[in-house]
Amino acid sequence: MIAGGLKPSTAHLAHRTVRVALNEAVRRRHIVENPARIAKAPRVEEEEIIPLSREDAKRLIRASGEIRNGARFVVALSLGLRRGDALGLKWEDISLTWKHGCAKGASCRRTLLSSECPARRGSGTMRVRRSIGQRNWQHGCSMDKPCGHEFGAFCPSRWGGGLVVGEVKSRAGRRTIGIPHPLAEALDAHRAGQTEEREAAGNLWEEGDWVFATAIGRPTHPTPDHRAWKALLRLAEVRDARLHDLRHTAATVLLELKVPLPAVMELMGWSNAAIAKRYMHVTSELTAAIADQVGNHVWYTDDEREDDDEDGPEGVLVPA
Repeated sequence: MIAGGLKPSTAHLAHRTVRVALNEAVRRRHIVENPARIAKAPRVEEEEIIPLSREDAKRLIRASGEIRNGARFVVALSLGLRRGDALGLKWEDISLTWKHGCAKGASCRRTLLSSECPARRGSGTMRVRRSIGQRNWQHGCSMDKPCGHEFGAFCPSRWGGGLVVGEVKSRAGRRTIGIPHPLAEALDAHRAGQTEEREAAGNLWEEGDWVFATAIGRPTHPTPDHRAWKALLRLAEVRDARLHDLRHTAATVLLELKVPLPAVMELMGWSNAAIAKRYMHVTSELTAAIADQVGNHVWYTDDEREDDDEDGPEGVLVPA
């Protein structure tokens, strides 16, 4: 497979699939030994993942308001949802609540309708229960009369492909996540824009309750979603990055906020703590902050930390 031009990761995945299948054959006593256990799988180099910086994240959030379904990428950035989980959201899964944000001395006098308060504060919860995936199309033509296309997606008699809506990947993936105030605002604005699209579409609109729907209400396909992500990167003038890097970024933010690992696993939908090592990255900012903390702890006493102007020039550590 590698000699044919495929990546080692693809060959490694094929080896793992064959090994699992033949293990089942051994268990059923069809064969006495699994030959795939003898074959050595190719070494797969870990691809270095660089989470988005705080400045890049702010640029993406600002630019997301200028594209259609831009809130979808804000959800991925702030909550770390996988693509299938984000596209599988329905409005019934999102509960937004509003509180008055006006000062007591300058009340907006809309005590019964906090959602209309000019300074309202929003929050809420999001339930992750389903996921949207893409199944490859299969050729429907016969061997006697092939269609001539290499891929089944272009076969005139194709079958079995398209969008598939199903449950999330694991039991841990079914979770409820808190929605921060800025995201609540973005989702509320997105729902208002979708209402306008529904009115413009008229009878063409298909009621599916999808949060990130097409212009006629259908669920969004991963392919145009990927194109929208690349367009957002160009609009925000942010370096080229994978969409899945947003999940790494969200996990790294939780690390920087010192969120306990059990809570991180619940928020990210992980069932194994070892996954955290792949997703939570020590950034240069975090490294510098740790160095400062170590320096203050080792070199300074409590009294010296309170008034470090007497210890020496600003930014220079003077041993006690």
